[in-house]
Amino acid sequence: MAAQLQRGEHEGFYNLYISGSDYMDGKQAVDITAVRHALQGERDLKQLVNSIWQYEAAQSIVADLRDAKLSVEALIQIEADEEARRKLSGALMTHAVLSYCRATLPGSEGRAHIEMTGNYSVDQKKKHKRIVHLRNNVFAHFGMPSKEHGSGWIEERAIIKIVGDREQPSFVRNRANYLGDVVEDLHELLQVAIDTGIAIREKRVAFMTEEIGKHVDDPRVGRAIKSSPFNPLKFFGAGQMEDFWDYGQNVRGEAFRVRERDKGRPE
Repeated sequence: MAAQLQRGEHEGFYNLYISGSDYMDGKQAVDITAVRHALQGERDLKQLVNSIWQYEAAQSIVADLRDAKLSVEALIQIEADEEARRKLSGALMTHAVLSYCRATLPGSEGRAHIEMTGNYSVDQKKKHKRIVHLRNNVFAHFGMPSKEHGSGWIEERAIIKIVGDREQPSFVRNRANYLGDVVEDLHELLQVAIDTGIAIREKRVAFMTEEIGKHVDDPRVGRAIKSSPFNPLKFFGAGQMEDFWDYGQNVRGEAFRVRERDKGRPE
């Protein structure tokens, strides 16, 4: 947000925001998500609210795609390391497929859907469908996978072992941690989808900035802005915000949540 709403572009926007304890060495930030929530019930500001909602969706979807890309790149890096591949590849593959599908499939109630596959070639659309089939029939649900990727993923059998005069019901499973073809397909699809998402995001931020400029003198918008400071230290915690104030920088934090029952235990 700071990369788009520069002081001087919409001077009134910043004049409405009264910095206080959240003013940091000449720097300040506004929580636009909180502004959207504050203005949600204002019918005549529906377009402004929607412009923020659409911008958030574009940023969030690109972030999911980049998370998926990180997992795919990690899979490529550990391919030659047998121990790392055995321990980590299953989790990385699951994360990559689920993050990719969360970003590209409709149906989410938590954010607006954006069509990320519009620039796919005919062949890439076929690859996308295979990834979605894998997600639906292997990772998210237990189904009967039939397409190229899914059919090679898991084999299970209920068996009876007979040893001498003893019979024992048993169960066997042969599951792939990951499939090289899936990694290659995802690597190709993700780059196209990320480029598409970035282009959409730039259009969305321009529209949102324009809408904020139209209503910058509206007292309701002013109150929402004043009550919505963003403090990166509180959001990320100590040691995770070194790049936050860099121009154009989106910061990705990592949070480790301690189990409630472990709190207060001596280390």
